[in-house]
Amino acid sequence: MCAIMAALPSLAGLSLKEHTTVPTATYPWEDMWSRSDVGALIDTAAGVLRRTNESPEDKKAAIEAITCPITRQLVVDPVVAEDENTYESAAIRQWLQSNYRSPMTNERMGDRLTPNRHARLMVEAAVKEEAVPSEDAAQWHISSAKLLASGDVPGGMSSAIEHLR
Repeated sequence: MCAIMAALPSLAGLSLKEHTTVPTATYPWEDMWSRSDVGALIDTAAGVLRRTNESPEDKKAAIEAITCPITRQLVVDPVVAEDENTYESAAIRQWLQSNYRSPMTNERMGDRLTPNRHARLMVEAAVKEEAVPSEDAAQWHISSAKLLASGDVPGGMSSAIEHLR
């Protein structure tokens, strides 16, 4: 696993498994970490993306890990499916309405989805560090603002407006 992918879960001193299984559809860091803790995690992840010794292949793998394999866009509301891959929530929910197989492996899987806050934080870090093309970052901000404004994720209108600045 490249340093970029390994960095974020270890920043909080807890295992990835502890952070990826949550009972609700809201972002669990709201209960676990203060806003300043989340900001520090994003800054640290951005620092990892900035490292000059990180190979282009590792950076590409990190960006692919935060890109939905269905939409081919940066995840806005990321979830982990039973196949252990990260998807955009709306895209995998739509997929699972008519498919009972993983879009990545074609193996049978159920419909249990778990929010993936690490992917969201990695996207925020990648956008902050300009590690993704500006068109992708702009699309991510617009999609995030729409999701926040709709009330589908916590944050509300003030957070939506921040994404559009």
